[in-house]
Amino acid sequence: MTLIKPRSAALALSLALVSVSAHAQDLTINAGEAYTNSVFLTNNGTLTNDGTLDNSYALNNQGLLFNNGTLNNNDYGTLNNNLGGTLDNDGTLDNYGTLNNNGVLENKVGELYNTGTLTNNDTLTNNDTLTNAGTLNNDSTMNNTGTLNNYDTLNNTGTLDNDVYGTLTNDGTLTNTYGSTLDNDGTLDNLSLIHI
Repeated sequence: MTLIKPRSAALALSLALVSVSAHAQDLTINAGEAYTNSVFLTNNGTLTNDGTLDNSYALNNQGLLFNNGTLNNNDYGTLNNNLGGTLDNDGTLDNYGTLNNNGVLENKVGELYNTGTLTNNDTLTNNDTLTNAGTLNNDSTMNNTGTLNNYDTLNNTGTLDNDVYGTLTNDGTLTNTYGSTLDNDGTLDNLSLIHI
């Protein structure tokens, strides 16, 4: 069900998401539509983005967030995938701000690009392309079956599993702290520094 119209996008989107939170209704942003969030938004239902969603403040997901289009978490934006939440990326997810994952974050057939700070405190699975040009902190479980490129800082204090079909390329600084696990069953190309 589509709950918003292209006109007055920011206001309509915030009202629609309040409705999703209060009534657990579904919200779809259609292909060709673009919306900007500049307030606090909480999704407790199902939010499907087939267009463009720009987050410039705070977007909290405690339900299902399906990104099949473009989701931009801008410089001052915070995207929280909270406990019980699922963020499923089949499009383009660009993080320039802060992305905190305390639920399930799965990059299925999309591109996840981080130039801000991405912190994983639960489960992050990359099946396609994850490019880090900022800070990526893995404090729990991170599984790579696709392509993981690190051009800046990757800190592992949990379990980082590079699957048999996975390729991990480090052209920045990868730190695997004492007591953490870096399990490589695939391809690991190191062009810079790994601290173990």
